[in-house]
Amino acid sequence: MTALAHTAGPPEGPRAAAFLHAARERERVACLPEAIACYEAAIAAAERAGDDAVLAEALRRLAVVQRHRSGAASARALCQKSYEVARQAGNDLLAAEALNTLGGLHLSAGAPEDARRVFLEALELGGSSREVRARVEQNLGILANIRGELHEAIAWYERSTRARKRRTLWRCSTSWVHGAPKRTPIG
Repeated sequence: MTALAHTAGPPEGPRAAAFLHAARERERVACLPEAIACYEAAIAAAERAGDDAVLAEALRRLAVVQRHRSGAASARALCQKSYEVARQAGNDLLAAEALNTLGGLHLSAGAPEDARRVFLEALELGGSSREVRARVEQNLGILANIRGELHEAIAWYERSTRARKRRTLWRCSTSWVHGAPKRTPIG
């Protein structure tokens, strides 16, 4: 390894993932300006490295932070870009996550029909993941509840709960099988 390579730091891919991790940590402790800076650094590093998974995730998470800071238009644009990156990379789960977030943005903007359309698309795209399915179904339940469709809301909430229980049971049984006798549900 040359001295120049040594001083340059890690390659962009690992740097992008490290920035994403740091951003999530900053967001968890409500340091939003720092989280935004880290998400932006993750996006720049992921673009340079061609790491579409980190790029899509960082764009989506930055959209959520922007929404909390009253940047609805910016949040929608970031979410749309996250979706496009994930689709181009062939990552249906990240695309579904982006759509689920975009649906929430539509809902908070007072566009329930757009929200429902996008949530259903997210469910179709990422429904194979118990975790994604549970979140999308919960959002569909919230939407139905807002619209006064209580029977439909209950049905969506029950589906979401079943998906969460299956995920928890699966993760607990998997940890037991792999020698980690943890009986505590994860998530």
